[in-house]
Amino acid sequence: MSDEAVIFTVESVRTRASTNEGLVTLAVPLENSAVLSTFLERIGQQVAAAFVPVDSAIALPVPRETKRPGEYGEYAAKLKTSGFCLSPAVWGGVGTDGQYLEWLRRQCCAVCFAEPPSEAAHVRRIASGAGTGIKPAYAAISLCHAHHAEQHQLGESVLGGKDKADFLRLKCVEEWAWATLKATLGYDSMAQVPPAELLAWARAHGVRHLLPAVYREFSPVEITTT
Repeated sequence: MSDEAVIFTVESVRTRASTNEGLVTLAVPLENSAVLSTFLERIGQQVAAAFVPVDSAIALPVPRETKRPGEYGEYAAKLKTSGFCLSPAVWGGVGTDGQYLEWLRRQCCAVCFAEPPSEAAHVRRIASGAGTGIKPAYAAISLCHAHHAEQHQLGESVLGGKDKADFLRLKCVEEWAWATLKATLGYDSMAQVPPAELLAWARAHGVRHLLPAVYREFSPVEITTT
């Protein structure tokens, strides 16, 4: 390998938790590409490099999914207002009830906002399958030990009444679904998720019809690698 120094710029770094993959985009003078290729070959077989003349790259049309992270805020806003993460079908695709309860224990108390750990307190409703000794799925909120004990002793008046309890329950499960979904897709914010990736996830879990129209009408660009 040559001792010649190569100056390059890191344009972007992307990781995806679901596949344990990483993508680093470098801007390198084209005349130095051979030097960099030799270096990359020494790293391992899981590294690939491609070099394109800058003028040609600029002339190419830019697909929508190559937007910089954070530029899908308009999609995320419509996803939020559509109530996508309030659907039981979406909850089932995101994770199990047990995973939801475990997440609740790491959240602040929904009443007094005391720091975690919290306890998963069930909100029982006959319509959702609750009964004696029955705890329905995705029907719990995070409570500190004191408020959980008061809920058992005094009922839902501790939470502000039935309507407030239902509100808190849906708020908790929506936050869990939202946070878990973006983490599953490998992003820190839903505003970073390309529409094509969320569309593919929704199609795989049978909830594509629940997406707002801006997602369902999106035609993703398919990229095939060999």
